[in-house]
Amino acid sequence: MYSIVVVGNLARLISARGAADGPFVGPAVVAASTVARLGVYEMALLGGTTQEWKPDAVSDFDQCSISEFVSITRPEHLTTEIVNVRGETLRLGVITDRINIREFPDEFLGSRLILLSPFAEEVDDELIEWMSTSGDATIVLDPSLYRVVKRRVIRVPMDPIDAKHILRHVDIVLLNESEAEFMVGDSDPMVAAELLVEWGAGTSIVTRGEQGSVMYGGEDFVMIPSFNSGAPPRCWTGSSFAAAFSTALTAGSRMEEAIAYGSSVASVYVEEKDHSSPMDLREIERRWEHIRGMIEYC
Repeated sequence: MYSIVVVGNLARLISARGAADGPFVGPAVVAASTVARLGVYEMALLGGTTQEWKPDAVSDFDQCSISEFVSITRPEHLTTEIVNVRGETLRLGVITDRINIREFPDEFLGSRLILLSPFAEEVDDELIEWMSTSGDATIVLDPSLYRVVKRRVIRVPMDPIDAKHILRHVDIVLLNESEAEFMVGDSDPMVAAELLVEWGAGTSIVTRGEQGSVMYGGEDFVMIPSFNSGAPPRCWTGSSFAAAFSTALTAGSRMEEAIAYGSSVASVYVEEKDHSSPMDLREIERRWEHIRGMIEYC
């Protein structure tokens, strides 16, 4: 039985020579590698890649101990640009094709948790509904909210009707403040967290960087602090948070404790230079203990 299955297409940095042959990046890649580096071996990554990328992907994922990579072969990638959290422009090769129901292995439906980490809408409401109704896995959604428009990947606000169609089949939704505003149209994280649940999610978690996270499950709010390491922000830190949260949740932690674990791991992730070696579990545990002692119930 799988503990965690991560779902999302691959992305790859464009190298100095203009080819999509740089490191593999993106939310699904970071999430899967974080799960693996935390010592979870009953895990898998499912996502689209090109035939040309596949050998490099298999080799790279072996190095960071991703136990199983189920690739969906796509004919091409889209070259695009995004602005990262430091204001730098990143040139990426991105797989944008949607993942279809028939491409999802039946055995993954029996996993304890499915972490949806789409880059550009490759996971749609039809696939999420099928996952939700066909298995007992906890469905965690950590969307990037990018959309392909005229062969460009841009971040745009989500239509409320589309958001509600998706959220009603999701057990837990994870968003940062700006993503929450894009989805529900309100910049207040507590209001956004409440709306996400009203729109159908079982539990909402809105991360606020150094100000910690807000959790809402339909009754009370819980405030979970972050661990401020002083390191500058990094791309896809939120994906490392989602991966660590999912890891702790499947290990039996309460929701707020799993969020604290996500904060701890994210604080270590931004300090790392090597994202293929096992993570410093002793330091993660120390920071986790510190954060858990400051959780506030409202």
